[in-house]
Amino acid sequence: MPEDDAFFAHRPTPYLITRRWVYEVAQRYGTHSAYWQARVRGEFPEQGEDALISLKWLEAARVAKQQASNAPLFAGIDVAGPGEDETVLTIRRGACVVFQKSWVGERSSGHVLNELAKFGGPNAFRSVNIDSAGMGEYFCEIIEDANYSVNAVNVGTVSSELARAATLRQRVSVVNKRGSATYEPRPFLVEIMQPWQGRD
Repeated sequence: MPEDDAFFAHRPTPYLITRRWVYEVAQRYGTHSAYWQARVRGEFPEQGEDALISLKWLEAARVAKQQASNAPLFAGIDVAGPGEDETVLTIRRGACVVFQKSWVGERSSGHVLNELAKFGGPNAFRSVNIDSAGMGEYFCEIIEDANYSVNAVNVGTVSSELARAATLRQRVSVVNKRGSATYEPRPFLVEIMQPWQGRD
């Protein structure tokens, strides 16, 4: 539209956004962008430009779905050290998040074991995934001693999925001199998660 179009002249409240600005945002960012959702529609964007996990995915995981009562349980634990950080326990049944709780302090293993027991104990869980970096190493031992199947995940190491990322046509760079790798995490995550959607 030309700048002098009568459509843009209508300004009932001069201190609010203008039709011209809305038009320019639509042209520049598109009407499906996070910027459009937040700045024009006044909604929380479904996906931030720099977010790894989509808000839409998180909301879908919380939606109560009809699941078979025998769907396997999985637990994930992000372990915190001393101070104000929180240890977080998340439990899912199939693809649905059914429980999440957090505790402040380094002596949270007892609380976590109590919550896991409420869901049926060691035999009810297919695996308990624990961030094993730092304090998590000891946490893994405590949970294993309670007869749970533990999968230790060290988020500080290079991913074993890097070779797979190359086959998925994602931009992966060679491991640099410091031993870390750079890649576009969100597109990579989308690619590796698609085959597992709907699986237990």
